[in-house]
Order: sequence, then structure tokens, then C-alpha cells
Amino acid sequence: VMSPSHSLAILGRFILGKKIVLDAGWPLTDSTSTSQESNRLLKTYKQTKNYSIDFLSFHFSAHIWLESIAQMQRCKKIFRLKQIKMSVSYTGFLESRDSVKDTEVSNQNVSQNRSRPKLLFRGKKNKEAGFDVLINVILLAKDKLDFIVVTNFTKPDKLITKNVEWYSDAISDREISKIYRNVDACIGQLGDEKRLNVTIPHKLFEAAYFGKVYLSRESNSLNEILEEDEYIKLSSIRPEDIVKAILDSNLKKRRDLQQKIKRNYESNLCNTVISQQFYRDLKEVLLKN
Repeated sequence: VMSPSHSLAILGRFILGKKIVLDAGWPLTDSTSTSQESNRLLKTYKQTKNYSIDFLSFHFSAHIWLESIAQMQRCKKIFRLKQIKMSVSYTGFLESRDSVKDTEVSNQNVSQNRSRPKLLFRGKKNKEAGFDVLINVILLAKDKLDFIVVTNFTKPDKLITKNVEWYSDAISDREISKIYRNVDACIGQLGDEKRLNVTIPHKLFEAAYFGKVYLSRESNSLNEILEEDEYIKLSSIRPEDIVKAILDSNLKKRRDLQQKIKRNYESNLCNTVISQQFYRDLKEVLLKN
């Protein structure tokens, strides 16, 4: 059973009478803990329902895969699970989605031909993303940095500056690939949610695949897969501090970071490595059960 169909693990155990393995990634409870639902009663109901589904699906499964070691340790405590029935499988990036060749963007406004760094922020509007922080960063850096934002909501009226390209409509995988190839760095989540300490955003794997500098606050989950010299740590999410950190990092000359995160991806985080580890874990589970 794969996420987010946790409830199928419960049904499968009872209806099929067979042992279930669950590639959960993260608990459903996480979706309600970061929800922007304003109705407190409704939010409490959803949290209780999701916790119940998580608890039962985890305990009725013979084995569970989670997104990080930090998430695994958290779930072990919250859902009273045994260490032996859990493994980590990193989310990764589906490499087949990238069908763009480097030659297709060679004549565009690539990084080397720009005087100002260009940064990508990609994500939905939720508490973890920290869009209020991002908007202030863009405004503060209007004369120093350029940004591309790919999200699910329209550009705010107050962003009248010329230093941002805003994509709020769905765009193709090819377009995303071209965007990644034409930026200097990718900004991680800017929210202040506790969950960010156990989750690994998809865009980290995307940035690593494309060999782009990654800027983010330090977290236990990021430290599992990135060394200290493989990304730029943001010591605070105050907009002025973020702008200063970006400017101080001299992104135009950080080819060393690009190479390091790319090598890490190819050695530890690519589809082949992640899938082979998953199948090794699965084979071991099947032999035990």
C-alpha cells in the first residue's frame, strides 16, 4: 500500500487476510497539523480521524517505510511502534520527468550570462512554505536579486517589482526542467513549522538532481542526507537576514556547492540507489514474514 492510502492497509488486513507493507512516507496526521483550517472543531475532528487511521494502519502493517530517520523516530514515539518494523525510503525525484536536454537551454539567459543571481522558490501556499516571508524577501531584494516563483496561487498585488517571474498556473515538466537549468539556486521552505525538522521537501531532491545550490534552515532531516558544506544554511527566516545570507553566499561563484550536491545525488539519492535500497528492505521483510 502506498501513501496517502493508509486506510487501505487496514481494509487489506481484514478483507484479504494478508500481511500488508505500507510505504507511508509520512503520517496523515501531518496534513492536518499544518492545515490552515480556521474552524477549530473541524480541525480537531480531522486530526483525530487521521491519527486513528495512522495508528491502525501502522500497527496492522507488517512493515512501514517513512521519509526520513527523523520522521521514523517521531512516529515510533507518537504511534508506539517498534523500530524493527520501520525503514527509511527517501522520496527522491522522478528522473523520467526531465526530458529536456542541456542543449535546449544553451542559448537562453543562463546563469553565466547574468549579472544578478536568480533563485527559484517552488511550492504550495501553506504554513510550511512561508510565503509571507518570501514576498518580503523579494521586495527587499528588488535591486539585487531575481526570483522565479512556481506555486498554486496568484501573484499578490503588492509584488509590483520587476525582479520576479510568477507562475500560478500548471506548467509542464519540460518547463520546470528549463526553469531549474536557468537558475542559480533553489530556496527551501521558509515557514516555522515543527514538521520541517522531520520532513525533506521534494524540491531538495529536485535541486540536487539539477545540481543547484540549496538554501534552507538547518534541520535533522536535511542533515541526514546533506553534509554541512553541501548547502547554504539560513540561520533565521527574517527577510532581511535571508537577503543578506543570499548576497553573502556569492551564488554566482558557488560552483563548488553545485558539484557537491550533484555528486551526493548521484551517489546516494538517485532513483537507482533509492529503488535498490527499497527492494533490499522489502526482500528482507518478506523473508522474515
